[in-house]
Amino acid sequence: MAGQDFEVDHETLKTTAQQIAETTQGAKGTSIGGCVPAGQDLANDGLAKAVDEFRDRWERATASMFEDVGEMAKRVEGIAVRYATYESVVGKEVNALKGVMDSLSGVPLMGGCDGCAVSGGAGVRDRGESVGNPWAHRSYAGVF
Repeated sequence: MAGQDFEVDHETLKTTAQQIAETTQGAKGTSIGGCVPAGQDLANDGLAKAVDEFRDRWERATASMFEDVGEMAKRVEGIAVRYATYESVVGKEVNALKGVMDSLSGVPLMGGCDGCAVSGGAGVRDRGESVGNPWAHRSYAGVF
């Protein structure tokens, strides 16, 4: 909400989520096979085994990365939705509260006091006694 310590740009979050999801679209379904020779194409058995292991690890890691990126995009989109919902609900509550406060403007919320500077009274006397205080004439020095 505007006026808070921070603001969230919902459209930017949604766009970010979409762009995150799109980063993997071009690579999905592709294989490293076109870039790395198959093990059987190599003359050395040790090298062939290492290349096959690399290819397997690469495929597993990229598949895992695609899942992670997809999850990240979903979460960023969820954050955008939650912030929008939060701001909508809080905005309604704040507007309702503002309406109540506006209806109370000019209406004293407390009975007022003769000695309160806030209510336009004379204030507090030098000895700490309020004007109009019924207890001001009594001494409570030895009570505590």
